[in-house]
Amino acid sequence: MRFELDVENFHILMELTRTPDYRPDGKFSQVSQEERELWQKGKLSFYSIVITSQSTDKDFIHQDPLIHYTCGLLLPEDPQELQEDLEVILDEEGLLEHVFTHWDLITGEDGPQWRK
Repeated sequence: MRFELDVENFHILMELTRTPDYRPDGKFSQVSQEERELWQKGKLSFYSIVITSQSTDKDFIHQDPLIHYTCGLLLPEDPQELQEDLEVILDEEGLLEHVFTHWDLITGEDGPQWRK
């Protein structure tokens, strides 16, 4: 699944990919027994999201895109449910806010903490 959107002065590309070979490392402590059973029955699968963001402002100093990766998302196989759950994750987990936080670090006067 692939989504593109423009937010403020940024172009965002989100790619959701089913990762059938993903094996959680200690994640099952965060997954309910019901979710685990649904995963074993093939009704839920693990997915990863790659978010690529790039400034659309031609005068912006940093023109290279930023790439963010999130893996191990247990989501429904049903396309309608998948889209609904993805919207909830983007909102509740704050994935887009995380992207914009990184852009704020790049554009800030002091820059990121590791640069100091």
